[in-house]
Parts: sequence; structure tokens; C-alpha cells
Amino acid sequence: MRTVYIRKLVFSLIQNDSLVQEATGWEYDDIEKDNTFTFPRLPKNEEEFEANFSKYLPLHEYYEFAAVHAVFKSLSLLSTDSLCKKIGPQKGTFSPTELVSSDFSFSVRKTYWEPSEAILISLGLKPEEGLQQIYSDLDDRSLGVCGLLRAYRDRLKLFYAARKSGHLLNGWNPIEILEWLIRMEFSIPVSLPDAVHKYQGLPPLNNNNVDKMELSGLEKQTLLKLIAAMAIRGYSFNPASSRNTATKDIQSDLDFLGLSLDQKTILKWLREATKNLPDET
Repeated sequence: MRTVYIRKLVFSLIQNDSLVQEATGWEYDDIEKDNTFTFPRLPKNEEEFEANFSKYLPLHEYYEFAAVHAVFKSLSLLSTDSLCKKIGPQKGTFSPTELVSSDFSFSVRKTYWEPSEAILISLGLKPEEGLQQIYSDLDDRSLGVCGLLRAYRDRLKLFYAARKSGHLLNGWNPIEILEWLIRMEFSIPVSLPDAVHKYQGLPPLNNNNVDKMELSGLEKQTLLKLIAAMAIRGYSFNPASSRNTATKDIQSDLDFLGLSLDQKTILKWLREATKNLPDET
């Protein structure tokens, strides 16, 4: 299934089926078939593209091919568990919040992060040096092909601006970088904060230490009613079913808005909101 996950996510992230098919040789109709998967022979640089592809493709397509190559390499480095977590119910979705700890276990033990390393981790990718170089070499003309690549560029620009302005006084320190990512309200891997705190010698994050907005009983019931109505009518949440795609759809929409909640938390509050519905609902 690993190759199916990779192919689904490449098609999902690029969102240009013709480009993916041309660059990789894959057919979208074969997306569920393991036995039709081949590793794409994508050009590693502009010179290789000119030597092997420019006879029948215009040069501007190199930058599109380079985007496909960056996305494919990003996914091929991830563990199968991380790929599985990122797969949506249909074409596949990609969420920065879904990344198993084994994919960043080396980086969280380091006492400094390179800028590109920090941004790749924040996007739910495994920051190996080869991938850092691929992203660093991307031309702006490649970024229009994929939102993930644009997010990398935008976060990196903000990172450098924060360091230049003094908002990141020690721009290599994982703890300070993590605090900056959270302050910017970026979606990041759910397990990253606790892992950084653990290996950088800080106590684990404790939600009890976070300021909470206190709600009266009536206010809480009002919010739960709103949640129930939106979940059932807007996301087809079925309170009687043990399996629901609504949690994944809600999480995907939250990620799109730059907000972060894991599916267990979403399901917890959906159950809470719908447990006292009338029987005929």
C-alpha cells in the first residue's frame, strides 16, 4: 500500500493530473494498483532536463517537473505510518499535523535547527539534508504548481524576517523556533511540541497551565448545540455510527484555515455535543 499512498498524495498535492502523468508516467486510473507503480525518472537539474526532455518539451516545463520531483521526494522519505495518516477518503489529502514521531526523532534531539530543516518539520515532512537541498534549489516558477511548496517558501521568508527583526533572537534553537511556529499559529505536527520539550530538557506541555476561557453551563450548552447542528447538517456526522468520515473532513477544513486539532479531540466534542439529541434525530 505504500506506493498507493505516495501516488495518491502526489496527485492530491499537485492537483494537475496531466502534469503528474506526464512527469511520472503514472495514470490516475491506476492510482489504487500497486503493481503499476514505477519510480519516476524525473530530471534532477535543468541540465539533465535539457539533455533528456527538451527535444519534445518546452523549458518552462522543467520547473513544473522540478515541483513534482520535490513532492515525490518529500513523500518517499516518510514512513509508511505517516503516509497512511495523511491519506484522505478519496483522492488523498496532506496535513502538516499528521507525522509520526519516528520521522523527526533525530531532529528533536539536536540542539540547533537549520532554517530549512525547521520549516520542513513544521510542514510535516522528514527534513533529510538531500530534501533540504532540493527545496532550497527550487525556482519561484516551480512554486505555482503546489501549495505545499508555496507554504515552504512563505514560512521560510517569515522565519528569516523574524530573525532579522529580533523576534527570533536565537534563530537556531529548536525551543525558540517551536514557540515562534506556535505564535504564528501555523499547523504543525501534533506530537512535535511534546517531543521538543522532552529532548530539550523541558517539562512536557501541560494543558492545565494554559489560560482557559471559562464558560457558564448555559453558554457551554449553547456552543454544543451549535456544534451538533454544524456537524450533522454540514458534515453528515452520524452519532449512532462507530466510524465517521466527518472527523477527517472537519480536520481537513481546520488545516485549510491554519488551525490545528487532532481527530480524537474533534470526535470527543462531537460525541459530547450529540449525546443528548432527541431520538428522532
